[in-house]
Amino acid sequence: MRIGDQLPDKQKRQLEKMKSPKKEKLSVRDIEELMGTRRDTYERRNGAVRRK
Repeated sequence: MRIGDQLPDKQKRQLEKMKSPKKEKLSVRDIEELMGTRRDTYERRNGAVRRK
């Protein structure tokens, strides 16, 4: 006998909602931002830090 057999219907539905993973669709731009490729690049010129 399983634990799921003893649960009421309401709790069974709640468990099913928790089991199903929510898939998040990210755009290419979002993925690039997460990787850090869309950030400003800085370099040092004559002691000062400047944006390229």
